[in-house]
Amino acid sequence: MSSGAANLRRWWCKKYKRPSNDPLLLELSEPELLEEWYEDLYAEKRDLESALEEGDVDYHSTTRRLRTICEALEESGEAFYDPLIDKWEEQLARGEIPDLTEGLDDG
Repeated sequence: MSSGAANLRRWWCKKYKRPSNDPLLLELSEPELLEEWYEDLYAEKRDLESALEEGDVDYHSTTRRLRTICEALEESGEAFYDPLIDKWEEQLARGEIPDLTEGLDDG
């Protein structure tokens, strides 16, 4: 078993509070575990983004968790965040107006 598969199995056991020899887990293939992991990450990402928009969470801890999720997805080939957009979002959260032309070519 690869270390990636072992990590997925540990994640599943932690999520469901089940033992590593659980028949339900043993029936799942690595692609099925990976699909469930992605579903959970995307759902958590969506929930964190909504909470940030509503402003009812601690900005720094929430964005830190959001970055962790984005990094995990990026490492797995599912990259979708942009550091410049993150910078603009942080500026907006502080009440600043970001320079939306930053990063554009002058040509």
